[in-house]
Amino acid sequence: MSMTQRTLIILYIWTLPILLISQTSWAQSKFFGSTQLTLATDLAQNNTISSTLKLNVGYAFSDKYKLTSQFQLNQQLNYYRESSLGNGSIVLNRNLKEILSYTNGTLAVGLVLPLNKDSRVGDELVTAVLVSPSLSHNFKYLGLPELSLNFSMAYMRNFHGHRYKKSGTINTQQSLSESLAIQYAFSKKLNFSISAGAQQSWSYNDHSNANNFSLGEEISYQLTPKLGLAMGHMLGGDLYKYNGVDLDIALFDPDRSTVYISCGYSL
Repeated sequence: MSMTQRTLIILYIWTLPILLISQTSWAQSKFFGSTQLTLATDLAQNNTISSTLKLNVGYAFSDKYKLTSQFQLNQQLNYYRESSLGNGSIVLNRNLKEILSYTNGTLAVGLVLPLNKDSRVGDELVTAVLVSPSLSHNFKYLGLPELSLNFSMAYMRNFHGHRYKKSGTINTQQSLSESLAIQYAFSKKLNFSISAGAQQSWSYNDHSNANNFSLGEEISYQLTPKLGLAMGHMLGGDLYKYNGVDLDIALFDPDRSTVYISCGYSL
């Protein structure tokens, strides 16, 4: 039995009692969980198909504080059919509610669990600290309750056993990402959103070693209160061209595009 299979069995043994308890009447307002399966294809890699299975389990201490944990399994569905665990996380969320007119906020603070073999062995990642504030603004006052603007920022500080990877390259010490999304609800079930993001990262020698961008569009449909479907397109890559000055952003580029469909179920 492989390490990935053993870890998955442990995760399911750990989460199954929690999911069962969450269905009892006294715990339904406390425990919550969800799972999401995403199938994606990279248009530049000969239509390589990959799947991502995410499992989220959480506990609500109150209407303000929630503790969530996330685990992820990645697998190639064609060619070599490689599978690997993604890094997990444990996050404490603080609901800020309406901090401004028509604006809600959330503050998340968490730790990364180095479950991925490449991160744990190759990068010698011990853990990482995550701090992420987010804001959501609704345009109801303009007569557009269907329209909302969402902004989030995430700072991550990595902790490694050594500054250098096994390959000899230097590890990333910290990163900062920002995301802005516009969402429109055509109905209670049908939503459309477009998003743009940027990420900067710095190595242990304080040199910027990556500047990336992302652009995405997604349409989602809620089949039932617990079951939903989504499909979308994501474009991402280096923010600058080789000269480090000119921006390298395009609305569509087959060499850097991914299309996906996903299905999510919440308890």
